[in-house]
Amino acid sequence: MVKNLGPNNNRYKDIQQKLNDSEKTEELDAQIEEDDSEDIEVEIKKNEKLAKKQFRDRLVKMMFIIIFVVVIILVIGFIVSLVSKKDYTYTEVENILTSAAKSYFSDHKSKLPATTSQKVEISDTVLTAGEYMKPISDYISSDTCSGKVLVQKSDEEGYYYIAYLDCGENYQTIELYKKIVNNKNIVTDGYGLYALNDGYAYRGKEVNNYVKFSDSDLLWRIIKINSSNEMTLLSDDTTINGFTWDDRYNNLTETNSGINKYKNSEISIFIDKIYHNNLDDDSDDSYYFNEESFVFSKKTKAKMLTFKACVGNRSTSDTTRDGSAECSEVVDTKVSLLPVYDFINASLDPNCTTAIAPDCQNYNYLSLNNRSSYWLANGVTENTYRVYGVDESGYITEHYANNLKRLKLVIHLGDDVMVESGKGTKKNPYIIR
Repeated sequence: MVKNLGPNNNRYKDIQQKLNDSEKTEELDAQIEEDDSEDIEVEIKKNEKLAKKQFRDRLVKMMFIIIFVVVIILVIGFIVSLVSKKDYTYTEVENILTSAAKSYFSDHKSKLPATTSQKVEISDTVLTAGEYMKPISDYISSDTCSGKVLVQKSDEEGYYYIAYLDCGENYQTIELYKKIVNNKNIVTDGYGLYALNDGYAYRGKEVNNYVKFSDSDLLWRIIKINSSNEMTLLSDDTTINGFTWDDRYNNLTETNSGINKYKNSEISIFIDKIYHNNLDDDSDDSYYFNEESFVFSKKTKAKMLTFKACVGNRSTSDTTRDGSAECSEVVDTKVSLLPVYDFINASLDPNCTTAIAPDCQNYNYLSLNNRSSYWLANGVTENTYRVYGVDESGYITEHYANNLKRLKLVIHLGDDVMVESGKGTKKNPYIIR
């Protein structure tokens, strides 16, 4: 039998209700908290998606802007290229002509010259029509120009290509001899270029006759130009070491004093080796000129002529200046030594009448040899063992052939050698293209 609690029964109910309400409240709070957490997570995910979308939109927009700017730049560049052309230098266009001609003849070998005496010419219009080059107007817009290439067979080095560019008064490819032989350069007194012996020769102490090949730092001096426009050049420097002109056994002296005939002499054999780059010891610096090895490049050899070197003997009392004594005996060669009469003709002193006259050192650029003695090409007529040479004081004396002297080499260039730049001074020599 249950005991009746009386009024306390209601209190119990109230307490029980409150407990029930509290539990419900906690459950509700937990539910609300769980719902809020889910809402926050959903909101975060929405914000992340929105941020990613905004980033992609900005990135796409930026890419479109970059592409647009690049397209605009390319369009502007194309328009500029249509209305303006890059002007090449005249030398660059000459090189383009040469390269185009080489490509043309590589495809048409049968049209190349067959002999050294034959020359073949090809115009820029033919090279343009064959698409070996663009029209010259595409390279030079400021001038009206025409061009051609002359091809000649070289003795030993294949073919020699000479590009000519004619742009009227503004520019013309010019041969070296034409640059030198003109009324402006020719003089009748003082230092300079004189008309002499059916040609022209430089005379005096200070003359602007310096020349340099484009592929070498060695300086040369233009000695003279003959009636065929063939130029005689002498190396400005001497070899570092000296050589005997000849040391063969001589019956008259009964010693190895040498024989003063240039043909078959020791010096002629050595010079031939220099030309052919056929020296016995490549480490030997005796054939160096101011620390640069004297080796002729293929380009230089292609320009060098075979000439008749005047190697005849001359008397110490001979007063001729036309080479009649020296040229009484000649040898065909590409490289030689300077004949005596060229040294005499370079002096402006009237007392320079014979080879051994000390006055020949006066007003003479060939006597300025930095106190270095060097051999000349001719022997003395009065005996069989003495040879002419320029001594340290700058004038000619005779020496035993087996003595030691340095070398200055002589080469010849033809009338088709082009000048690239320069004024002929030591600091600004003529540059041979």
